[in-house]
Amino acid sequence: MHPKYVQHLAGHASIQLTLDRYSHWMPSMGRNTADGMDEALG
Repeated sequence: MHPKYVQHLAGHASIQLTLDRYSHWMPSMGRNTADGMDEALG
């Protein structure tokens, strides 16, 4: 699940709060980010 979507659902004012609070629950987030960067940079 995209962190900005989680931010919206949780009603957090900042993405930093969302990431600080929930990133440890999203182990795939790092892999998804790396895959996205690989795809974007070719």
